Amino acid sequence: MELNLEALDLKYARLSVRRPAAERRLLASLGEAGQQSPVIVVAGAEAGRYVVVDGHKRVRALTRLKADVAKAAVWELPEAEALATAYQMWASGRRDAFEEGWLVAELHRSFGWSLGEVAGRLVRSKSWVSKRLALVEELPDWMAEEVAGGRLGAHAAANYLVPLTRVNGEDGRRLVERIRGLGLSNRQLGELYASYRASSAAARRKIVEAPALFLKARAAAKEARVEEGLEEKQQRCVKN
Repeated sequence: MELNLEALDLKYARLSVRRPAAERRLLASLGEAGQQSPVIVVAGAEAGRYVVVDGHKRVRALTRLKADVAKAAVWELPEAEALATAYQMWASGRRDAFEEGWLVAELHRSFGWSLGEVAGRLVRSKSWVSKRLALVEELPDWMAEEVAGGRLGAHAAANYLVPLTRVNGEDGRRLVERIRGLGLSNRQLGELYASYRASSAAARRKIVEAPALFLKARAAAKEARVEEGLEEKQQRCVKN
């Protein structure tokens, strides 16, 4: 059925990461070919309102295109059941670890499902559910906003920046501020984290204050070639 965009509640958009590049492609596709697949909704608590459980990017794109309505499939399920069912149907390749963690937290904290119930409905092990929940619960609010907004990759956050923040929360925050917009790869972020862990306090300050310069210097050092005929001390000097 077609529903007015104004009747759609996007409260569960917070359970997914914004991916600007993907949203731009979707916007272009909808502008050219129109909406090809429906968003999934359930009836809201207020008459005439519907809660979107899947398809938030399509709704945002349609809004930007100044459309009035969206094609929607209405599921006759409670919200929690609908969220779990949508995950089962499109789990493969659709969500990263933080999105899965936010879904687990929503079902467990907001709807009161036990971890065993969550595991059963998502067709996952209880250990998997516990790990996903722990991952998002240790994520600082400011970093969660960076990940959800698509400004920080989930892999980098989980493997490098959350552990770094455990060591020094203020350093973690400053580093994220300074790498924003640099387009660093996961490998480069891994280098920053490994070097930070192995460095003195003074060197850590330099890494945090100028991560791009640190990576540039590191790359130059790797490319340096020691001239032949130098004594051992001279070679060490060149290397340094």
